[in-house]
Amino acid sequence: MHIRFPHPTRTDAVGVRAQALRLCGILIILLWLASCRQAEITPTPQLAPVDPQPAVAQTPAPASTTGVHSPADQRPLVVWMPSSVMPPPQSAGGALLAQTLTEFSAAQSGQQVEVLRKADEGQAGMVSYLRNAQQVAPTILPDLILIDTQHLWQVAELGLIRPLTQTQMVHREGFYNFAQDAIMLNERRYGVPYFANVIHLAYDTRAVDTPPSTWEGLLQSGYRFTFTAGGRGGQADEWVLLHFLQSGGQWVRGDGEQLQPTLTMFASIERARAEGVFPGDLMGFTTPGAVWSALLSGATETASVPARLYLTQRGGAPTVMPAPLPGVAEGPKTLATVYAFAILATDQQRQEWSLALIDRLLAPEVHGRWALSESWLPTREEAFQQWPVNDEYVGLLQDLLTTAAAPPSERSFMELSKQLQHALSGIISGELTPEAAAQEFAP
Repeated sequence: MHIRFPHPTRTDAVGVRAQALRLCGILIILLWLASCRQAEITPTPQLAPVDPQPAVAQTPAPASTTGVHSPADQRPLVVWMPSSVMPPPQSAGGALLAQTLTEFSAAQSGQQVEVLRKADEGQAGMVSYLRNAQQVAPTILPDLILIDTQHLWQVAELGLIRPLTQTQMVHREGFYNFAQDAIMLNERRYGVPYFANVIHLAYDTRAVDTPPSTWEGLLQSGYRFTFTAGGRGGQADEWVLLHFLQSGGQWVRGDGEQLQPTLTMFASIERARAEGVFPGDLMGFTTPGAVWSALLSGATETASVPARLYLTQRGGAPTVMPAPLPGVAEGPKTLATVYAFAILATDQQRQEWSLALIDRLLAPEVHGRWALSESWLPTREEAFQQWPVNDEYVGLLQDLLTTAAAPPSERSFMELSKQLQHALSGIISGELTPEAAAQEFAP
């Protein structure tokens, strides 16, 4: 596996006429797009050490087979993955991915695969990169992406992905229900689920003997509760979204009356604030890591944390234990984040290669081991065959996944999430009453 880092491009525009300046600007964009290939994985039998400027390695190509493009005249199958998901080359997950790509190449008559790392968010994030590449350098667009399903609608709006056909999905089944929901747009499938993350309760056993199983029980317990109330990018935290759903709220406007469920939720949050259940600096918690630190330091007795954080940190926190989140009512016990593969390739052969690669990565021995090594959750139950069988936490995760919900990938949901975050901030700060927040949210 080799990693190539981008190099900055400079141009001197002094004295250039307006027309030339415009052309130079376009050239800069093209060079920037081409230089931002931050990491490349090629199917080599072993991982190579990181080299600041290595040549791109290619595995030896077998002789061309009738009816199959020769690697000599066929560019690599290009896959983009976000930084949060793509494993480091030296890790167990990186070695497994490199081995899997090698096996894929051998099975596909030497067809090479190039995996490139992209940022999760921001101007260099995958969606922004796709949008810019589509406009000025469409030839560098990938064949396949692994993407947070909350961004699927944006890629679909660009016209870069199309619904998968029934034939393409015929044997790609066995996913948890929430994972299937996450890849739906207008009742059609736009991807193949792969990784997931869920939230659950984490509690300090030095202060809590038995964690509350209901939200009312937590309110009466005297324990403090912390979550990432600061949200992310102006949108609400997963616990807020789950609380809204459990209160009877609808994620898609028009699916039902919103005023009463919203008022119920906001009144519950106001009560928790007034009774000191939340820490005074609650809105300052913007990352799961900050919540985890508060739990370890004794600043809170209970908290909502992502499973991936708990998986990576539990070895150094023997006094912290997991449990389902205290529920408001019957319904989903957790909220899931999902990453799914989506095909951008328009050529039929490259679509078939993309599906063949997805199938190889979905094999339980790859899917389960990769998820375990990088602390993600697989979206298929059979992949858990690769996980420890006597670990009670694994059993808890499997139970949570069977009752999880995943938010829809829609522009309207993004706006709803932002409105919930605005209302939460107003209630926690005391600037909004539950009634005023509910009227503002559901006029």
